Amino acid sequence: MTAGQFWSDAQIAYDREPRRTETCAHLAPIERAMREAGLEVRYLADRCVTAACRIDEVGLAARFDLDPCVAYVEFFRGDRAPEGLPAAHLACSRDRSVIQSLHPLEAKPGAVWFPALDRSPR
Repeated sequence: MTAGQFWSDAQIAYDREPRRTETCAHLAPIERAMREAGLEVRYLADRCVTAACRIDEVGLAARFDLDPCVAYVEFFRGDRAPEGLPAAHLACSRDRSVIQSLHPLEAKPGAVWFPALDRSPR
């Protein structure tokens, strides 16, 4: 928790239980791994969390056995500006469960990637 931020009781309970997952069975292994990796993952709503990271799609597919109902999507919300607001998430179309993540346009330099990118020389 960060000082000065409002957290609901549900968000506090989620934060205090590091093994708890909120997403569906298709996304829960990813959510759990994010929390175990020390990423900032916050409860937003039923079946929805947000993770302060970029998603490495290739690494994700290599590390997890993703069901076809799981997809990573980058898009723009058009509710405020003509060009829209950048958004990205992993979503399960079957269970309507979501892990929000950072869109490339909103991520600052040095943003954390999940799974962590292998930066070793080849």
